[in-house]
This record gives sequence, structure tokens and C-alpha cells, in this order.
Amino acid sequence: MQDLSTLLHSIRSHLSASVWLPNEDDYTVMSLVAATSYCMSIFDSVPLVLLTGEKGTGKTEFSNAIIQVSANAAMIGQGSPAAIARQIDKTRGLLVLDDMDHLGGKSKTGAQTEQLRQLIKQSYSKKSASKVVFDGSKENTLNFYGIKVINNTTGIDPITGSRCLHIFTSKIPPLESQAFITQSENQLDYDDLSEVRDNFHTWVFSNTQRIDHAYQQEKQGKTNRTDEIHAPLRTFAKLSGDKSIIDSLEKALARQTLILGSKNQKPVDLLIDIISKLIFQGHRSVTPTHVYLEMLLSLQSSTASTFSISGKTFSPEWVGRQLRAQNLVSTSGRNTRKTIRGHKLRVLEIAPDAIKKVLGKDLQDMEDSESLSATSFCQFTVSNSCNGCRYSGIKCLLRGTH
Repeated sequence: MQDLSTLLHSIRSHLSASVWLPNEDDYTVMSLVAATSYCMSIFDSVPLVLLTGEKGTGKTEFSNAIIQVSANAAMIGQGSPAAIARQIDKTRGLLVLDDMDHLGGKSKTGAQTEQLRQLIKQSYSKKSASKVVFDGSKENTLNFYGIKVINNTTGIDPITGSRCLHIFTSKIPPLESQAFITQSENQLDYDDLSEVRDNFHTWVFSNTQRIDHAYQQEKQGKTNRTDEIHAPLRTFAKLSGDKSIIDSLEKALARQTLILGSKNQKPVDLLIDIISKLIFQGHRSVTPTHVYLEMLLSLQSSTASTFSISGKTFSPEWVGRQLRAQNLVSTSGRNTRKTIRGHKLRVLEIAPDAIKKVLGKDLQDMEDSESLSATSFCQFTVSNSCNGCRYSGIKCLLRGTH
């Protein structure tokens, strides 16, 4: 029998080979969501997932990949709210609600669709998942408990959104397309997928008591809804004993907390996470505009003006001040400026201590290694075109709205 860490990495590898996601840690999140589907009855609450992005960014493909590695999984397409409600009751496994734009928070809905919204909203918790539903003159008691993956382009209403993990799809940047094509070769075939599911079933049934014990410990003393929803994922991550899985999950959950606007998570934490990622990628200098765009991409914010931090407007200027305040960039010496499309951007050298903390070695030990240009983030500087830009769909200050 394969160990849990190996099984989770197999699932993650299959998911990451199926569709490109802008946030790599989201593959870890969804591999743990898939793991949770094998024993949902153990948990008092399970996550709902909102999978959203522009048309043509792989939402249905990613949903299919999730189904392939999950237990008792199915997909529902368009249909009447009453028919969808009955199907949810019958499935009792992970369920993808595909192309459900009418569930978006801004859409006008009829009584049945509003009732379906309410049922999905409550379906994350065992306590609230059984409901009496009226189908014409007929009265039925249905059980809606279980993981739902809501796939659409319009988002979801705030109340349901507060019960969701928010996973975003995006068009793959040209600079990353070749690496993804290579990665796509890791998709599991039919026999391999069957073996992974069989092995996961075997592992879960052999470790039911361990899962329950770890879950009881994880939820002890935690009463807020977010912790309840995250508890199954953390349970599996800790049972894996794999530090890379645990760390990746915590980074992703920190981002989820920021998306939901929790006051307990500082936006500076996301900034530090972004700088760490850029250091890993090979950046030794950055522009505040680049870091700002990466933060917007992580938060999937549509405009720069809608996100305020302690009364300060979220902007490249705020980012620059925080980079200096957190000692993430060098304050000695003169910083240079680079011009992109008429915009003069300040280039800041990343502090040697920050690089050592991330990479575990001093800067002088890497003198011969090639570093990425501080302006290479801009697609226009590479191809003289904004087509396929990584930041399509968010407000790029160098071009305006893509």
C-alpha cells in the first residue's frame, strides 16, 4: 500500500498537468480536497470550492481532472434547479456544478434558483445539509452534504463565497507555455488513475481511526467557520508528514484568508510570500509595480482602488514602502529606474538577508548564477506585445485594463 504523501503527490502531479493555474499552491489545495472526498462522513464540515476565471481558461478541464482523482465524483451541467437538487442528493460524493453562471452573486434569479443557492450555501456542514424541498406539490427531504466545485465565470454571492475555497484560472503566459507542455506529460492514464483511486480507498479504510483522531485534534478549540472548512485539508496534510505539502497548504490558506478579507491576516504576509516566490524564480531585483501586480493576481482583484489597507490605498507606492519597512530590499546605495511604455519604474535590489533566508545561502555564493531582469515581468519588453500577458484580466498600470 502506498503512503499518503506519495498518493497526494500523484494527485497533485495529475492536476498540475491538466490545467495551468496562476497560484501553484492551489494544486496542493485541490489534491487535499480530493483526498477529503474519500471519507467525507468523518468530517463535520467540508469545503465548497469556487473555480472561476475567464472563458477558455480550463475550468471544465480542471474540473474533469478533479473528478478523475476523487471518490464518487460526478459533474452536473445545465438543468432545472429542481433536477440539480435531486442529483446532489443522489450523488453523495464530490460534485462539480459546471458552468453555473446563474449562481453568480449579481445575477437575477427565480425562486427555484434562489432556493438552490441557499441549499448549496448550507451544504458544507452536516448540521445544515438536510432540507425539506418542495418540487411542485411534492415534499422531499434531501441531503446536500458534501464537497461542491462550483465552476463559473461570474463568481458567487458573498455569503456562499465565505464558505468557499477560491481557485482562479487564467490564460497561460507565453513564457510559461513550454514548461506547461512538458508538465502535461505527467497526466495519469486510465489505468494509473484507477490505481490511485484504489490505493486511496485502501489507505483511507485502513486508517479511519487515525484520520478521525487527527481531525478531532485539529478542530479542538477552533470554532470559526473558516477553521472548520480548512480542518479536513489540514488533517490530511499533517497525516502525510510531508513538510512540502504542509507548507504549500498553509501558504494557500493564508491567501484564501486574504481573499475573504479577514482582519487576522496581514496583507504584508502576502507581500513576503510574493517576494519569496520571486527570489526562487531567480529575481535579485524587483520593481514595486511587479510585486503589486503579483499581489493583485493572487487576490484576483479587478481594480487597484477597491482594496484598502489600514486606510492606505493599495498601490505600487504602498508596496515600495512596505518592501523597505520589512527590510526586503536594500536601503543603501542609489536605486535605478527603468522605463516601460513611458512609465519610469524604480528598481529595488532585494536585500541579501532576504535572499539567504529563502535560498539558504549567501548572495556571494551565487555570483556566477544568472538573475532575471527586474523588467522581465512585462510581456511587452519581451515580445513588444501585450498578447498573452500574465496579468490579463487585472488592471495593469503599464497599459490600462487588458
